[in-house]
Amino acid sequence: MTSGTEGAPAVPVLLAVSGGSVEDRAQDAAVLADRVAQASDGDLRAIAHGSTAGRSHREHRAVVLAATAQEAAAALGALAGGRYHPAVVEDESDDESGAWEGGTSVLFTGQGSQRPGMGRELYTALPVFRSAFDAVGRALRPHLSRPLDEVVFATADSVEGRLLHETEFTQPALFAYEVALYRLWESWGVRPQAVAGHSVGELSAAHVSGVLDLEDAARLVAARGRLMQACERGGAMASLEAAEPEVLEALRALGRPGERVSVAGLNGPAQTVISGDEAAVVRAAGHFAGQGRRTRRLEVSHAFHSPHMDSMLEEYRRVALTCSFGAPEIPLLSTVTGTWTDRGTAPGEGARTAAHWVRQVRDAVRFVDAVNGLEAAGIHRHLECGPAAVLTSMGVACAKRETGFVPSQRVKEQPGEVHGLLRALAELHVTGQYIAWEQVFAGTGAVPAGLPG
Repeated sequence: MTSGTEGAPAVPVLLAVSGGSVEDRAQDAAVLADRVAQASDGDLRAIAHGSTAGRSHREHRAVVLAATAQEAAAALGALAGGRYHPAVVEDESDDESGAWEGGTSVLFTGQGSQRPGMGRELYTALPVFRSAFDAVGRALRPHLSRPLDEVVFATADSVEGRLLHETEFTQPALFAYEVALYRLWESWGVRPQAVAGHSVGELSAAHVSGVLDLEDAARLVAARGRLMQACERGGAMASLEAAEPEVLEALRALGRPGERVSVAGLNGPAQTVISGDEAAVVRAAGHFAGQGRRTRRLEVSHAFHSPHMDSMLEEYRRVALTCSFGAPEIPLLSTVTGTWTDRGTAPGEGARTAAHWVRQVRDAVRFVDAVNGLEAAGIHRHLECGPAAVLTSMGVACAKRETGFVPSQRVKEQPGEVHGLLRALAELHVTGQYIAWEQVFAGTGAVPAGLPG
């Protein structure tokens, strides 16, 4: 973690406090506030290092994100006094222990989350992210018409920046960003008990789980984007406030001969996405809107996860057959089936087949089933690995019990990418996730200051 880059927002440091009770935590905050109040801004990083890497952390935790000693002292004072402060991150669960139960999953975001320049600040500031992104870029280079970084890091109004929203580049770009971000989290000690991905995000999940090596994953994701780009344009997609059974019933009742439309995604118990011929999608959306349900037309270039994708499936199958599929080292829960791919999996079964990845293009994304499957396995902490907080908002609606979702990036709320990432790090820590704090501070030159126990 570096101290920031020229022209970027000031990068905060993280100061951690904890206690066996909320009262103990408040006392710890008061002691640290007194120490910080006497420190210079130059000493703040050493104090932050000492408060994180130099101490054990008890059940009730909080983290202060601050760029100056004055800001840190004010936030710590507010925490000590039981007052709200925007720089304080606390565990918001109802669990009396102050930590979420069970393990952690990493969820990889799908298409639609991309944004021009995504990862540019992370690439500049964080060597692990940069190295991993470059490695993915090299693997993708033979399969793309131009280097990926020229597209991903371009400004929104440039020719290259507009290419980011072309499926041919969108999908490889998300794959590269997500893999690089995962490698950064991994270097900081976040080792998940399971992974899953929404649509193209499942390829990111499959790679980090060990099902696909980098060369095969790059070949497959580039082919997926290129072949989808070549499918017929037009069609439509819409999100409907309705459960899958009633949507299927409406599609049958409202259908016209020869129309092509299907369920494309289950993003919540009562949030179903449909995709296909525009007239059929518009008619179904109007049916539910007439009942007072919320409906939303999605801005897409193609009708994904619908019969409009059928023309690419055979060619995509040929590419998938050239790939080697390994057994997952991290359990992979597929959003194609809503079930685990590693249970009894052998070569030629589950996600270790070309057929799975062909089906993954065409079938509905069963995200709600995946969240429920993770819950059933006792996993109630989920880190969204993507350029925006998309799965986080959907996941809260999917969960059947109190479950923690932490997005790596909250684009609309954060002053910068590194700031957003550090806030996510703080949120993970306060919910009980292990963090390798020494690795977070690696390369900063900070020496941990001695602090009271």
